[in-house]
Amino acid sequence: MKKYYFILLFCCIATTLCYSVPPFQIASKRYPIPCDNEQLLFPYESSHDLFTKNSSIERLLFVIHSASYNAKQYYSNGLAMLDEVPAEKNRTLIIAPHFLKTKHVEKISNPDFLYWKVTPFWGSSIGFFENHDIRISAYEVVDTILANLIKSENFPNLREVVIMGHSAGGQMANRYAACNLFEDQIARPNSIHVKYVVMAPSSYVYFSKERPVKGSMTKFAVPEKPDSGYNNWAYGLDNLYSYHRRHHITTDQIIKRYPQKKILYLVGSKDNNGKEETLDKGSAAMPQGPNRLVRGRLYYNYLRYLYGDEIKGRQYFLIVKNMGHWGKGLMTSPACLKFVFKHDTKGK
Repeated sequence: MKKYYFILLFCCIATTLCYSVPPFQIASKRYPIPCDNEQLLFPYESSHDLFTKNSSIERLLFVIHSASYNAKQYYSNGLAMLDEVPAEKNRTLIIAPHFLKTKHVEKISNPDFLYWKVTPFWGSSIGFFENHDIRISAYEVVDTILANLIKSENFPNLREVVIMGHSAGGQMANRYAACNLFEDQIARPNSIHVKYVVMAPSSYVYFSKERPVKGSMTKFAVPEKPDSGYNNWAYGLDNLYSYHRRHHITTDQIIKRYPQKKILYLVGSKDNNGKEETLDKGSAAMPQGPNRLVRGRLYYNYLRYLYGDEIKGRQYFLIVKNMGHWGKGLMTSPACLKFVFKHDTKGK
């Protein structure tokens, strides 16, 4: 009897270790970001040195954390993906950026890294560095890191960039795909393919003033009595942020470019709790659906309604069976691994 008890105890301990969440810590590395004649430092984790030449790397996984703000966890999730496809380990670079807020530095004296006063996932430019305000969008940070990786020629055989995010990170992946400068201005001229994985975000950016008609999964119309800000960025395209204005990114450009993006939308079949704590329940989010699962299905139906066959072969929506709101589970799912590493999948 004791033998079986110890076996059971060992299994429980092993399971706990395998699925334990790394404690919250500031990412250990710092990336220099030039801004207004000074050098900002941005925290991140990476699987390889970004400043040393490496001819083996062919793919970059840029893994954006959720509102847990635990970049180490999502870096670990990226490593778990490679455990599922060992042949890709030497060819794949993982970068896990750490977008921090003021609350994360309250107990740190003289923090030497960039953080934001408001939620950074939508591209806000209200940052802070070394005791003074900085006007820089999180999207500009991503643009800079990705562009520098290519321009540095440290990774001369890099051919693919995958930008992926879960939950709040999924919100960022969705919005960044809609408006970034990197893909058109840097990646494509250098024959580098860009793909996005948008996993279970709390909300999405819509490209018109239409929203799902209540009670229908396929009908869309302008709400009869909408909240006054329901179509503001990043729920819609009204009142774009300073990132867009600074780089002359217009609503027409965003609408035109989005269907050209290669995107996989993923959500768990059990991610259907409309009372889940981190779900956006604001008046601008609720017209998108009652929970993450429904919002994902409605959004993909909206894209097909808006763009028709234009998104065929480029954008896919998949439901991961028996999966809740779990980043690692979605990232290591067969659907995600196939899209990231085998370049194809089957949409629903």
